Amino acid sequence: MNPSSEKKKSSLVSREVMLISGSCVKQTKFSHTENTCSYKIQNIDVVFPFNMDRYLTDYNEVEIALTQNFAIAVDLDVDVDSKKIVHYGYDMSVTKEVEQFGPPKFWGRNLWLFLAGMFYLYAINNQAKVSDNFLFAYHQYNHDSKSWFFDDPSKLVTSDIKSGDVVKLNFLDVSCEVPVKNKADRCIEALIQSADTSFHLASSSNYFLLHGLKENTISQSGESEDPQSIVHADHVTVSGFVSNVDYDANHTISTLTINTQELYQKDISENLLPICVNLLLFLLLASATIFNGIMLLLKPIVNRIRNFKIKNIYTYRLL
Repeated sequence: MNPSSEKKKSSLVSREVMLISGSCVKQTKFSHTENTCSYKIQNIDVVFPFNMDRYLTDYNEVEIALTQNFAIAVDLDVDVDSKKIVHYGYDMSVTKEVEQFGPPKFWGRNLWLFLAGMFYLYAINNQAKVSDNFLFAYHQYNHDSKSWFFDDPSKLVTSDIKSGDVVKLNFLDVSCEVPVKNKADRCIEALIQSADTSFHLASSSNYFLLHGLKENTISQSGESEDPQSIVHADHVTVSGFVSNVDYDANHTISTLTINTQELYQKDISENLLPICVNLLLFLLLASATIFNGIMLLLKPIVNRIRNFKIKNIYTYRLL
């Protein structure tokens, strides 16, 4: 626009950008529009979109684009106390953003590591029953684990057996209420009966074997469409680690849950070391998964704060 005439649109002489340097002298006689301010650098009339008095120094480097009558400031860096704190320009400078606000945080890798960690933690827990391993190691450390042997259900239901103990059972007259599918001799939960008492024996991992199968009957449970197969056997022999004990109203044992993994069939001194190693590896994997989960939540928040700060500066067109 020509300062001596009415407002006109000015076109660029070329799309090339040139660099000029020197002191800026404000033009007080005119401004090209109400929203621009003019300065002279190397005797060239340079237009800025706002008042730059507070940001200009004795020496400035400005990138300009030329029109027929004046130049338009395209890019300007301002140094204060040898530190670049202001960048004016029409294009975003990624370098300056990184210098001032740090790089953006990428969370894609954390997402995949978190999902992979959760998958492996779930698989390991299902396979090894980590909660039982923790309980076993805890009771061994406190030296309060006992070893039991029962061949009479009436003695077991009135005993003070507890979680963390090691037990071996040998009972007659067994009814398997939850057999393993397509495996008649393998049971997940059984009803152990004697003349005057009964209780449920459950496996928290895998199953236990029945011996001397007698018959196989079918019972209907409620309105379920899937019939439940009940297998009767002469006896069952089970040994393992007691992971849970449930009691009925008269304070006798109603359900005894045992971890029957082969690891617990060995002597305590033999299985404690591998269990502790497995727990250590599980804890390391769990820690890495939790860390990636925290970073997955934290990084988007940090990016939001970073973007907010950048947009805040753009509000005043100072970058």
